[in-house]
Amino acid sequence: MAAPRPPRELRSKLSDKEALLGASPFAAGAPSGSEHPLVLDMSTTVTSRGKLRLASQRGEPIPEGVGLDREGRPTRDGMEAFHGVTLPFGGAKGAAISSLMEVLAGALTGSNFAGEVRSLYNDFEAPQDVGHFILCIRPDLFLPSVDAFKARMDHLAATLRAQPRAAGVEEVLMPGEPESRAEVERSRSGVPLQADVAESLRVEAALTGLAFPAPLPC
Repeated sequence: MAAPRPPRELRSKLSDKEALLGASPFAAGAPSGSEHPLVLDMSTTVTSRGKLRLASQRGEPIPEGVGLDREGRPTRDGMEAFHGVTLPFGGAKGAAISSLMEVLAGALTGSNFAGEVRSLYNDFEAPQDVGHFILCIRPDLFLPSVDAFKARMDHLAATLRAQPRAAGVEEVLMPGEPESRAEVERSRSGVPLQADVAESLRVEAALTGLAFPAPLPC
């Protein structure tokens, strides 16, 4: 399990206006044998700030209940939410999980915390002083061997896949499995870029004297 401590951007639920907690992403993984391992990587916000900025670049409104502007008002403008507050998933429960990440990766590590982490995007006067908390567990301290744990993970994955599926659901995937499939596809066919992102990269390449790679044929 890994829990980094990002800048504040999440409403704490103690205040309906000011951003205090970070998005508090955390990751966890559990190996398996023949099945896909569990690979979890998520923040405690409804969506990432990068997606807010991307929506703004595309001229698309963000869904309701995703963010607040700098005055604490609900907004569907991605850039207003980007500079305002990104709401936690699950309301108070998501904020509580974010608070736990604040304890583990902030208060416990001696790094900046409680709203002290400097912005990654617009504050370059001093280091962010971001803390990280990493926990590794040896399965063979609880089971006869690591292979015994992997076998149990295989059983869990197979059981999940065998559950009755709702209408329109083709298959049940393990956390991280869609991303693994996307990695295989991107390695084979390339990474799609929207036109404005590609153009900004071309500009940066020209400024540094680098040749911009030719796009792959569709």
